[in-house]
Amino acid sequence: MLAHENKGGHVPLQSSCEDFRAWSDSCMLTHLPTYDGQYTWTNGRRGSSCIDMRLDRSIGNDECLAFLQSIAYCTLTKLHFDHHRLLVWFQ
Repeated sequence: MLAHENKGGHVPLQSSCEDFRAWSDSCMLTHLPTYDGQYTWTNGRRGSSCIDMRLDRSIGNDECLAFLQSIAYCTLTKLHFDHHRLLVWFQ
């Protein structure tokens, strides 16, 4: 998770965010663009106790992205769980 992918609660440790980004960069992974909702998880509370985060994401390597040419994902409506479902589409 990156620091801007959090609303409410404590800001994630910058070092953890940097470690995650360094890991994905070292593996040559690309974070796919998100359409619709920015956050994929909520604690389900209201008001100042509400926390929303982008915990779930879609990533791909260069070979996959070159083969598919067009790939993206969006968050779908949250139903019975605390995570939103992700819909990935490609051509």
